[in-house]
Amino acid sequence: MKLQLIRSATLLMTYGGHSFVIDPYFADKLTRPSYAGKSKNPLVELPMTAEEILTGIEMVLVSHFHSDHFDPAAQAIIPKDMLLLSQPEDEAKIRSTGFTNVIPIEEAYDWNGVRIRRVLGEHGSGKVLEDMGTSSGFVFEAVGEPRLYWCGDTILCETVSQTVKEMNPDVIVTHSCGAVWGDQVKILMDDVQTTELCKQAPKAVVVATHMEAVDHATVTRAALREYAKSHGVPEAQLLIPQDGETLCFT
Repeated sequence: MKLQLIRSATLLMTYGGHSFVIDPYFADKLTRPSYAGKSKNPLVELPMTAEEILTGIEMVLVSHFHSDHFDPAAQAIIPKDMLLLSQPEDEAKIRSTGFTNVIPIEEAYDWNGVRIRRVLGEHGSGKVLEDMGTSSGFVFEAVGEPRLYWCGDTILCETVSQTVKEMNPDVIVTHSCGAVWGDQVKILMDDVQTTELCKQAPKAVVVATHMEAVDHATVTRAALREYAKSHGVPEAQLLIPQDGETLCFT
């Protein structure tokens, strides 16, 4: 398995011999509205062109229909007949943008030898959940590949912890920038929750993404590394890739 962090939550993955993109966010730097009133988004440029990202991919997976996970720039450049997997709640919205080959995943979907299981997250807490709506993560399995749990946009909640316990993933991808919404309500894992997840899954490698790219984030890569290290998480267990960096797992 190869996992390349593009920027924010956007990942380019090769898994089971097939390549696909997760949560494409292709906007140029500072061309999208602010989330927190601090800056326009995204805060940094893509490390490569959108055309380069899409070269050779066979599928796109969208966790939820938020603008930093499937933005107008991505919607414009991705071929409209590309296979696009989504959560059921977003099928109609995605089709309304012109995509014709959309398959919603209710529980699980088998694609070219890859088993993709949907896991609901909690994109915040309290009344903020009404603003955020449904958000999904996914577990990937294929013969000869490590089991991967991509948590998606979620805080550390009972569903996430239970999935880790039951599925025993080899690799866990988190969104760890500690983004906040409304009255500073946390809508993504932060340094504390990411560290706790590492402790809940001591045999898994945790890959922290969705960092230093949006203006409602509260945790930097350096802050996450410092907190995790000070609380006993081995550096080899928690990987915090830079934009454009590729990680390989066997």
